[in-house]
Amino acid sequence: MLEIAATGMREFGLVPEFDGLDAALGQLGEGRPAAIAELVADEDGIVVGSVVVVEKGASVGKLTGFYVHPAHRGRGVGRALLAEAIRAAKLAGLRRLDLETWASMETAVQLYESFGWVLGSDPPPGSGADRSYWLELCAPNSPL
Repeated sequence: MLEIAATGMREFGLVPEFDGLDAALGQLGEGRPAAIAELVADEDGIVVGSVVVVEKGASVGKLTGFYVHPAHRGRGVGRALLAEAIRAAKLAGLRRLDLETWASMETAVQLYESFGWVLGSDPPPGSGADRSYWLELCAPNSPL
């Protein structure tokens, strides 16, 4: 999975930091207490994508580590992973999810917006992103 994420990051000129900014993905499967859900998608036994939901604060989670192998994009893998991440967050009792991304990741941004994610304020310097989104999970019109 780290190879898929690293490939995705490099596509957009980003440097993977699995010990730092991308630690949630770098620690995938280690059973960290803050991890609400660590999801991977596979096709025929081959891992093709991932997404992680971690606890951020009181009833708030953060979506991170969301990557799909380039050869498997456009097949609904990302949509399915995002839907399951939202479902897991709701089941865990979270009221809101946050995420940080790059505007240049246009396909991902379109996917988030299609699920009702709302553009937030600029992430703090050093966050590794240039935009943020949030999704209210308790709203009557929230997805899933």
